[in-house]
Amino acid sequence: MTAEQVEDLANRLHGIQLPEAPFELYPGTIIVDIEKFLATQLTTLRHSPEAKTSQPCAWRLERFLELVEPMQ
Repeated sequence: MTAEQVEDLANRLHGIQLPEAPFELYPGTIIVDIEKFLATQLTTLRHSPEAKTSQPCAWRLERFLELVEPMQ
């Protein structure tokens, strides 16, 4: 993922109405603090967007948007 793709992802997240917590991202994966979840995932991606260890953050954010955007 490039730095530009990270910012595009962040822009998609900006201004959306957040669902109530707890929020199930995947079966067995529950987000308790949504704002903290978003902040930590974006921070990790912005710090090293091209690292393989950052890929799961991108996947989680994409999944979150996949679930939340239709609710808007």
